[in-house]
Amino acid sequence: QPPGSPAVCGTPIKRASSPITAAWYVWGQHGTHPQRMLEDAVNLFPDIPCLRLELIESITAQFLDKSHGRTDEGNDRVMGKFLFVLEDTDFAAWYGTLLTPQESRIPCVLSQQDSVFPADITWEGLQDKLPPVYLNITEQPTGVCDTPLPVNAGVCPRSMETYGLYLVTVTNRTAFDYAFQETPITEMRDFVIYYDTDDGAALEQPLEELANSYKSSADWKDAGKYHMSSVWQDFSSTSEWGIRRTGMTLLVNVFSWGFTALVFLSVAVSVVGAMSADLAMHRREFALLRSAGMEQRQMDRFLCCQCFSYCAGLPVGIALGAALCTLLSRLLDLSISNTFSPLIASAGAALLMGVSLLALHGARKSMARLSVVEALRGET
Repeated sequence: QPPGSPAVCGTPIKRASSPITAAWYVWGQHGTHPQRMLEDAVNLFPDIPCLRLELIESITAQFLDKSHGRTDEGNDRVMGKFLFVLEDTDFAAWYGTLLTPQESRIPCVLSQQDSVFPADITWEGLQDKLPPVYLNITEQPTGVCDTPLPVNAGVCPRSMETYGLYLVTVTNRTAFDYAFQETPITEMRDFVIYYDTDDGAALEQPLEELANSYKSSADWKDAGKYHMSSVWQDFSSTSEWGIRRTGMTLLVNVFSWGFTALVFLSVAVSVVGAMSADLAMHRREFALLRSAGMEQRQMDRFLCCQCFSYCAGLPVGIALGAALCTLLSRLLDLSISNTFSPLIASAGAALLMGVSLLALHGARKSMARLSVVEALRGET
């Protein structure tokens, strides 16, 4: 859709799979906007891609009717919504143009790639039905942008499967502030800077020192009341969370693939051993059948059926293994690729079938050399 044009969104959208790597959250008490501190935080790391914004979360338990977003009792789909207030330069770079300010209304754009829409709900049908911002200012949908927000800012992993309708709406700073020119914000305000970095540990100390420098100033504390607070969240590879996750992934990989290799090896040895033991135990029976006129092709058919019986459980075993690996991945919050690979499972199955065929070939050659007289006498 061209920037600023009305649009309809009626198909489910797949979210981006990569979460944010690091984020610095700042809360402004009593409507405080710590603009200068946020600018300083961005300037601390000029070479690291980041996105600075104000974040407003709205979770409403209203019931959404299947027709044009009306609310009705009896339909238990819940709406979750985030409003991202980007700085004008960031919004223009993302959307292509700024939104026209409106009195007592916030013009906003839907981030299509960061939202989840049921097929029976349209963006156009949600006009005047979005939850209000700060209980008194409404949003005015104006268009759709199909470019995801930078630095995966729109991805909210905990909300992916929580809501029947999950919206990420975006506006720019000028349009947002203009809507509140007659009704100043007096509630707590949430700000965040998302960083795209592989080394979040290097950012934490400078940000903590920056927060402490403001904490000791009059901008932070007034009449014994704190105006701002902050917290650092690091999901990069150098964080404690990242190190633990890497270690857990390595442990699971070693356990799952090592266990898989051990199972394949033991089964292959068992197949060869079982077929050899069967031939040794039933030499007299085979000799009697040969002396009674059993042909070689009949013996081959018998051996093939026996070989097939060893491989008959492979599909069931692979299906059960995939189910157990999926359960393990969900419990440990890991990708299924860390515990199960269809390619490796297929290669293992092919290996076992190859071992069985080799065992069959060896059994045929052994039967061809079988001496009926010696077998009946019980000699080896």
